[in-house]
Amino acid sequence: CLDLHWDMLREHKKQRKRQNGQWGLLQGDMRVLPFPAAWADVVTAGWAIGHFTNWYADRWQIQIGRALREMHRVARPGGVVIIIETLTTGSLTPAPPSEGLAQYYAWLENKWGFIRQEISTDFQFTSIDEAVAKTEFFFPKLAAVVREKGWARLPEWTGVWGKRIEA
Repeated sequence: CLDLHWDMLREHKKQRKRQNGQWGLLQGDMRVLPFPAAWADVVTAGWAIGHFTNWYADRWQIQIGRALREMHRVARPGGVVIIIETLTTGSLTPAPPSEGLAQYYAWLENKWGFIRQEISTDFQFTSIDEAVAKTEFFFPKLAAVVREKGWARLPEWTGVWGKRIEA
């Protein structure tokens, strides 16, 4: 596991311990991966690269391109590169939640040759009150919609983009 931020790695360490996991944790930047070429069978990035569309506004393609080239570099021939991103929370149909993400997703598919799969990743709560309480932390405006619609099951969609690296 690689993350740029120590706080995320500390949390991951807690989760790894809960699962009796034994995988390594490294601090690093996905645009400069600390692994040799053709090292991994599978290279994944989960809910990470899409942030670059906000962080680098007009330069997101350059920055994301760096990360994608690194993912391709460390994947062995015949290996797989997988990117996981949001396709919205609080909607009954999957769609990019912003114009920037829509452009990024189209770019992954049209320029880089990734294939998208859409997965329903709904949150199931025991009650509407629990759904509202737990939704407010990340999505304050959505909590009102959850209450209004009476959702104990909050719809969410995740996109998984993948491609095999040619031999």
